[in-house]
Amino acid sequence: MTDTDTHQPSTTASLERAVEAAGHAIFITAPDGTITYVNPAFEAITGYAAAEAIGRTPTILNSGEHAQEYYQRLWETISAGDVWEEEIINRRKNGDHYTAHQTIAPVTSNGDIEQFVAIQTDITDQKAREDQLRKYKRAIEETHDLIAALDTEHRYLFANSRYRRFHGIEQDKLGDTVLADVFDADRLETIEPHFEQALDGEVVSYRMARSSPSTGDRTFDIRYYPLEDPDGTVDGVVITMRDISDLVDRQRELERNRDLLAHTEQLVGTGGWEYVAETQTLRWTDGTRQLHGVPDSYEPSIDDAIEFFHPDDQETIQQAVDQCRNQGIEYDIEARLVTADGRTRWVRTTGQRCVRNGKTVLHGAIQDITARKQREQRLMVLNRILRHNLRNNLSTVMGYADLLEEELSTLQALDSLNEDHSPGAVIGHVAELADLSTSLQRELATFDRAIEHVTSFPFETALTGTKQIKESSRELIDLTQKAQQFERGADDDQIVETVAIQPLLEDIAASYLEAYPAATIEVTGAETSIQGNEAALRRILDELVENALSHSDQESPTVTLDVQSDESVRIRVVDTGAGLPEMERKTISEGEETSLMHGSGIGLWLVNWLATRLGGTVTIADNEPRGTIVTLEFPAVSG
Repeated sequence: MTDTDTHQPSTTASLERAVEAAGHAIFITAPDGTITYVNPAFEAITGYAAAEAIGRTPTILNSGEHAQEYYQRLWETISAGDVWEEEIINRRKNGDHYTAHQTIAPVTSNGDIEQFVAIQTDITDQKAREDQLRKYKRAIEETHDLIAALDTEHRYLFANSRYRRFHGIEQDKLGDTVLADVFDADRLETIEPHFEQALDGEVVSYRMARSSPSTGDRTFDIRYYPLEDPDGTVDGVVITMRDISDLVDRQRELERNRDLLAHTEQLVGTGGWEYVAETQTLRWTDGTRQLHGVPDSYEPSIDDAIEFFHPDDQETIQQAVDQCRNQGIEYDIEARLVTADGRTRWVRTTGQRCVRNGKTVLHGAIQDITARKQREQRLMVLNRILRHNLRNNLSTVMGYADLLEEELSTLQALDSLNEDHSPGAVIGHVAELADLSTSLQRELATFDRAIEHVTSFPFETALTGTKQIKESSRELIDLTQKAQQFERGADDDQIVETVAIQPLLEDIAASYLEAYPAATIEVTGAETSIQGNEAALRRILDELVENALSHSDQESPTVTLDVQSDESVRIRVVDTGAGLPEMERKTISEGEETSLMHGSGIGLWLVNWLATRLGGTVTIADNEPRGTIVTLEFPAVSG
């Protein structure tokens, strides 16, 4: 036995052990393709036990993924004594497909093929990773974002086509390109700090306007991400640039529309609101906040919103909101709203219910209708005053006119007799004509009655009627002037300013002392200011002082203008006269147009109306021992 013979069994045994232990699937077939051997890895990869595979052909692994031409080329290659090496998709016993890198080599003896040895390496996971990588690469290439990766030396490792195109980088020169080749010094000064932050492990995000010859000026959302190796070491930076120019334009357009809506709401006194019942979240538009006089940051609850309404109207609003939320009943209500600074406004508020994303949502609008309400009140007051006062005064004028007409008709008849039949002529006729006809006797009788009527003519009655006509005419003129003042004063409060009270009161006192020199007008109290309109406040005080002086029953009336200030400002007009009649008290304190029964009523109603418009209230009390105290109360100037 030679040394070779001595070592042959050992070598064969080692080879067999190596094949058995190999991680690759190995199987051997006869020249006709019948499987004669499979190793354990074959069993593990394919799922076929050796006993199931031996005696059969490799067609048991056919997945159907390859055309017949593939297998034909395979057999032609190995049958010619050549080695076949290619990827193949096979099927496991359980039906799953797997991808293998397969090598088939013929084993020959004396030029004849005795068997074929096939080795398969399962590369299914590798192919999946490659496929995933291809998808990632395709996604990166096809994305609208600009993406690049750089190493710690600022050298490009990768850049997708959009990034390269925007920055003018050629693909074949990418690996030799660094940041300094792409950006000028000023831009690098901005970029490098962000880059270093990313190398320190931070994610950096910022916006920047960039420009290129192909796209012009664009706005990008730029982000830097640390590029880590499997050990977690940062060895580069990934840069993404998302073109948000269209988004920025839309945001700007949205902001312009929002501003336009806000200005429109402000111009027309309108706002919107939305309430999500499930979350109890109430949202107001800017216009609604302006109507309520609250800052832009104010976020109310539904209860807060209802409390802004006048106490007398809160129950109505609460009931409407509850019915809308629970039953879907829409509402459209006109009510009074008390703003954050104490002003009272009339508003029209609407609401309706809808379901959005499964949630109950109430939404509606609120509109300032104060001007309309005031116009209605002005027309109503003027209508009532004019109808009542004009009717009364004109009735008086007509009555005395009828009386004078009757008297003047009698005088006209007397004048006719004087022209045609003077007393002397008549007596002469009587003396000369004793036989006067019956007709002439009747004329004489008529003349006698006329003489008797003239001697008893009621001249005092005629004088009284004439005076009454003049007085009624003056009242009508005064009423017209009051109406004109009312129309002028109706819009006095449109401009809001800081009004110093003490100088205003002193000026009013001085002006009325000239008109009423016998009166005593005192100004007392603290120096303070209110937010209002000086012309409107002057009109209020003029009316109250004029009323106190002109209706006083004293030869030397006394009026005190007193100011008190703490959380609010109170201006008191105190007189010592006979006091205001109940009718006028209602006019001035309640603004009841039904009680305006004379010309002064329109002025007193204007007091209440203007004070309310300025955010104030009017109250009346008796002065002791006599007279009246009218108190105007306004919010104090904040700050």
